[in-house]
Amino acid sequence: MPILPATDTDRTALRWLMTPRNWWIPLCIITASGAGVAWIRHQTYHDAPPIADMAGPDGRVMITAQAIGDGQEVFLKYALMEYGSMFGDGAGRGPDFTAEALHLLAENASAYHAGEWLDGTALLLRQRSGR
Repeated sequence: MPILPATDTDRTALRWLMTPRNWWIPLCIITASGAGVAWIRHQTYHDAPPIADMAGPDGRVMITAQAIGDGQEVFLKYALMEYGSMFGDGAGRGPDFTAEALHLLAENASAYHAGEWLDGTALLLRQRSGR
C-alpha cells in the first residue's frame, strides 16, 4: 500500500494541534470529563442504600449487616459477577451461589408443599372417618 503525501489540510490540523496555546481546549475537555466521573463516583457511594441486618418474622436477626458485607467482599474478590461468562469459567472462580440457592429453594418448596399435601390428605381422611 503506497504512502500518500500529506495534504495542506492535514498539515494545518497538525500545526494547530502542535501549537501550545491551543492545548487549553483538549485540557478543558479532559478536566470536565474527569470532574464528571468524580462527581458520578461520589454520588454512587453517597446515595447508596444502607445495608441493614435482616430479621425474620419474629424479629430475630437472621443475617447481620457484617455477614452481608463479608459476602459482598467474597463476591468481588473472586469476580463472581463474571459467573456464567461467555468462556464458561465463572464457576471456577468461586462458589456457585446460584446453584446452591436454587437447590435450597427447591428442597424447601418441596418440603413445604409435601407437608401441605400430607396435612390436607390427613384432614380429608379424618373428615371421611368422622374423627
